[in-house]
Amino acid sequence: MGVIASEAQIKQLRALNPKAFVVGSLGTVDQTDLSSVPDSYWLRDTKGRRIELWSGYYRLNLTKPEVALFQARYAYKRMMDNNLSLDGMFFDNFFTRMSNLTQDKWGNPIEVDANDDGNLDDSAWLDAEWRKGVYAELQEFRRLMPHALAIGHLEDHEIADEGLVFNGDSLGFVAPWVKEGRYGPYSLGKVWDPYHSWWGLGRTPVVSTIEGAPPSELSYGYGEQPMKNMPAVTLDFARTFYPYMRWGLGVALMNDGYYNYSQGDSGHGLDWWYDEFDVNLGFPKGAYQQINLGATSAANLVSNGDFSAGLSPTWQLSVNTNRGAEGQLMLDAAPSGSNSTAVRIDVAKITIDPAGNPREWDVSLQQLGFAVTAGVAYDISFRAHSTNAEHPINISMQKPSTPYNGYFENSVTLKAGTTWQTYTGIVLASATATDGRLSLNVGGKVGTVWIDDVKLVPHQPDIFRRDFDNGTVILNASEFTQTIPVSGAYKRINGTQAPRYQYVIDDSSVAFAAGNWESKTYDSGQGVDKAPWYHDWGGGCHQSGSTIDTASWDLGIRADDTYTLDAWWPAAPSASDWSSEVRYEVIENGAVVASTILDQTKNGDRWNRIASIPLIKGTEVKVRVTNLQNKPAIADAILVQSVARFNDGSDAANVELDPYDAIILLNK
Repeated sequence: MGVIASEAQIKQLRALNPKAFVVGSLGTVDQTDLSSVPDSYWLRDTKGRRIELWSGYYRLNLTKPEVALFQARYAYKRMMDNNLSLDGMFFDNFFTRMSNLTQDKWGNPIEVDANDDGNLDDSAWLDAEWRKGVYAELQEFRRLMPHALAIGHLEDHEIADEGLVFNGDSLGFVAPWVKEGRYGPYSLGKVWDPYHSWWGLGRTPVVSTIEGAPPSELSYGYGEQPMKNMPAVTLDFARTFYPYMRWGLGVALMNDGYYNYSQGDSGHGLDWWYDEFDVNLGFPKGAYQQINLGATSAANLVSNGDFSAGLSPTWQLSVNTNRGAEGQLMLDAAPSGSNSTAVRIDVAKITIDPAGNPREWDVSLQQLGFAVTAGVAYDISFRAHSTNAEHPINISMQKPSTPYNGYFENSVTLKAGTTWQTYTGIVLASATATDGRLSLNVGGKVGTVWIDDVKLVPHQPDIFRRDFDNGTVILNASEFTQTIPVSGAYKRINGTQAPRYQYVIDDSSVAFAAGNWESKTYDSGQGVDKAPWYHDWGGGCHQSGSTIDTASWDLGIRADDTYTLDAWWPAAPSASDWSSEVRYEVIENGAVVASTILDQTKNGDRWNRIASIPLIKGTEVKVRVTNLQNKPAIADAILVQSVARFNDGSDAANVELDPYDAIILLNK
C-alpha cells in the first residue's frame, strides 16, 4: 500500500510466495506526476492556485470528464508498464464529495473553484459533479481492465455503489478510532458493518482489509513522517502496544479479509511482526458467532411495540402546534409491504430553529414510563418505511416534566426509506430513572412514515468467536472487561512479546483522582504537518504549581506479578519552565513501596520509568504524584505492564479480555 514495486521485485516476491497478490498504488483524485498532467486538469481555488493536500500531491479536477478518463488511463498505463505483473490497483482517496475541502495541507484556507469562474462553487453542484467524475474514473478503469483487482481507501457509506467497481475497501484508522471512542459510545458498527458488507456487495474476489494502528496521537500526531519525527522510544512503544494490534487482527479474523498493522497513513510497509502472525489457524469452520454470557435480559421494554392493541393508552403523538408543526397519527392495517398493523404518521409541516435546522422533536411518537440504568446500553429497533427516500427518525429519551433531563448519552438518527426495512441503533443510558419518555422524533421532513415492531432491549455484550481447523479467535468488542468461558479444549499460543496486562490509565479515567490539580491541554493536534509536535495522552492532562496538592491513579492490579510503571507528559514548548522535581510514589494499602523523582522539563512525549515492583491482586495500589517545586507539574497518564506474558501457552478454560481486545487460541 503506497509502494510502487518494479516488475523484478514482484517476480522476487512471487518466488517467495506464489499465492501473493500485488497491486499498484494511485491517488484517485490526486497526482504527483506534475509533468504528465495538462495544466487545465488541476483543481484550483478561487485565486487560481493548485491545491496541495499531501507533500507533492495535488488535487485533480474530477468534475471534468476528460480528467476522469486521464486518471483511469494513467492507472492502466502503470499496469501495462509493469508487463501486467500487477494484479490490480489500489485507489487511494476515493472521495465522492469535495465541498468539505476548506484548507490545504498547510492549513491555509481555500475556496474550491472547479468550474473556473473565479467564485466559490455551489456545494450541491460540486458534490454531484465530483461524484460522477470519480465513478467515471473507476468505470473506465474497469472497461480497460475488467479482471483486475480494484481496492482502495473508500468512504464506507455507499458500498452498494462502490461494490459495482471495487473488490473491497481498506478500512484505515476506523478500528483504532472505535477502540478510542472517537465515534462515541457503542460505535462498533463503524468498522463492523462496512467490513462485513463487502462479502454481499463487492466484486469477487473480495479483498477487504482492516488497517490496524497504534493510538491516534502516535499514528497521526507527528506529521507526514512520524517514524522520523517522534522520539525513537515512542515509536518502539507504538510498535509494542499490543492491545491495539490484537484488536484490529481480531476484527479482521471475524471474516475472510486481510489485516495490516502499521504506523497510520504515513507508515505503511513496516516490518513489524507479532507472535500471532506465526500462528497457523487453518481454514475457518464457519461464520463468527456471538457469545451470550447470559447476564443480560432480552426482554423488550416497549409496551405494545407491534401496535396490535391499538394506540391508547401506550402511544401518543406529540405535535408542537405552538411553533406551527402539523402532524397526524393513525393505525394502518397491513399497509403495503407489511403483513401487520403499523402506525402511520403524516408530517404536514415542520419547524426550523434559528440556525436553519429542523426541530425533529416537534412531531414525535412517544411512550411513557421507561426504567433505564445509567451506564447500560440498549438496542433500539423498529421496522419502517416512508414516502421519502430518507426520512430521519431520531431516538431520544428524557424526563417528561421539568427540567426535561435527557436520559441517553448519545444521539441516534435512523433514516427510513421507501421500502420496509428493520432499523437498529444502540443508545447508552446516562442516568438511572423510572420515568423515561421514549420519543421517535419524525419532524425532520414533511412526508408520511409507517413504523412497526418497536423494541428497546438491553444490549448484549459484543463478544464474538470464530472457530478454525486449528484453533479459535475470541473478540471482545464491548466497552467493558469481560471474563469469557471457552467451550472446548484450547490453550494460549506460545509467545514472548505481549505482557499479560498492558494498559494505560489516563487522567480522564475514573481511576484518576485529580485533587486540586487543574485540567489543561498541551497538544499540537493530529494531522498537523508543521513542528513542534507534542501530545498529552488522550484528551488532556492536569497541572499544578502547588507543592501541597497531590493527584493519584488507582492501578487496579488483577494478578500477583511484577509490574513496570511509567509516566507520560507532553513535550510542550513551555515544558522548559515546568518543574524539574516531580515525585511519583507507588502506594500499596496506604504505604509507600517505591518512589522516584522525575524531571518534567525534558523527556516529554515518551514513557518515563517510575518503578519495577511486585504487586499483589486485591490490594489497593496507587501511583501518587507530588510537585516539589513552585512551578507547573503535569499529571497525565500511567502505563502498567506485567512481567507475565499474554501468550504463555497455558490452558484457556476462560479468558479475560479488556475492552476492544482479542485473543487467538490453539487446539490442545
